[in-house]
Amino acid sequence: MENELVREGMRRILTDKGLNICCAVRSPRDLPCASEKIPNEKPHVILCSTAGGSEMISTIIDVHERQPDAKIVALVEQFNLENLSAAFVQGVDGYVVNDIGVQPLMGVLQMVSAGEKVFPSEMAQMLTSPNWQLPDSDWNIDSDTNLSTREIEILRCLMEGDCNKVIARKLDITESTVKVHVKAVLRKLGVSNRTQAAVWAITRRVGQEEPAGPTAADLVPHAAEPVNKAVQLRVA
Repeated sequence: MENELVREGMRRILTDKGLNICCAVRSPRDLPCASEKIPNEKPHVILCSTAGGSEMISTIIDVHERQPDAKIVALVEQFNLENLSAAFVQGVDGYVVNDIGVQPLMGVLQMVSAGEKVFPSEMAQMLTSPNWQLPDSDWNIDSDTNLSTREIEILRCLMEGDCNKVIARKLDITESTVKVHVKAVLRKLGVSNRTQAAVWAITRRVGQEEPAGPTAADLVPHAAEPVNKAVQLRVA
């Protein structure tokens, strides 16, 4: 949602509910960097409105690059189990569908700011369905990508948003070697940059352990105390 009217409406609603909104921006590129001074205090929660899929993953990656310490709540158009899994793999703290009411959304933001992980109510409905089955647990990369073991390690680092220097330190190789491997990964995947490679890998759940399902405690509503933290709102 790139409509300024929607962003301003969201800002006013949450402000009226007592949250301190430090900014409402169109895209992650408009977020202040972590090193930049932010009015009042350091942002605590970033609410990202996104369609889901690869757009959601790109948004999460971009937000983490700008504000690596912030907590993120993804507000998506519709529930999708694979998207939910990919979002939490990438580090979101909450995932909700945009038909949520104002009061429940307030609860989500308060719980996330208090350190909780929040799943959508659709998750509980899915788990209680008689037709529910565990997702396919095949986490292997397609054989036609022909990635070497080292290139898979590089790809995992790209999924985590690591720069070349960090990758070199993690794998105990030189930065020049990292650059060679990154170029090879991009070429084999048919993508043009690191973000696209990370999105490709995350949407295919490459190199990740099968995520543990939510516990009963995760699905039971928590009573959230008011939290006087800055909430950074991003609606796109």
